[in-house]
Amino acid sequence: MRRRALACAASLLAALAAGEARASEATGPAPAEPYAAMLVPSVMGVAYLPRADGAGARLGVGAELLLLTWSNSAEGFGPGQGKIRFDVAGLWDTSDSSQWTLLYRGGASVSFEGRPHRSFLVPYFSADIGGIHDKALGGSFFVDPGGGLYLLYVKNFIVDAEAGYLFALAEPDLSGFKAHLTVSVAFW
Repeated sequence: MRRRALACAASLLAALAAGEARASEATGPAPAEPYAAMLVPSVMGVAYLPRADGAGARLGVGAELLLLTWSNSAEGFGPGQGKIRFDVAGLWDTSDSSQWTLLYRGGASVSFEGRPHRSFLVPYFSADIGGIHDKALGGSFFVDPGGGLYLLYVKNFIVDAEAGYLFALAEPDLSGFKAHLTVSVAFW
């Protein structure tokens, strides 16, 4: 009788364990721990192609400050990953090094996916407003919608690539395609 009770208990435990294993396979991996960071420094490389006739491509570097960045793969409303930022970049004309452009903007980027269960190749859209001043073409305020990929988005390290079109509000010749690659490192 005792053997029979032990065998029955063992088969019951095995059935429960198998059912729990199947349940975890059906729901997928557990979501990563949500986190947020403030005042995260970044560096970026920028390419800008103004539409003005005869204007060469502008390439340069800049600094970005993430006022807030977050990642949340748990159940809930809202984008899973995003950042609110301010950046400034200095660019030089590839055909005439005496021509320079100063670009500054503030805005946000948020992922399309609500709860991505991965930390790489997460698509996002962005919206920014800012100002641009070009030595040869003048200056203007602009709006800058775009999209990109968080190539890697982990707790203390973010690499993202973004492209969009800069719409200059006062000087149409300053409008043009813009792309950047940004690396952010949270030290705290």
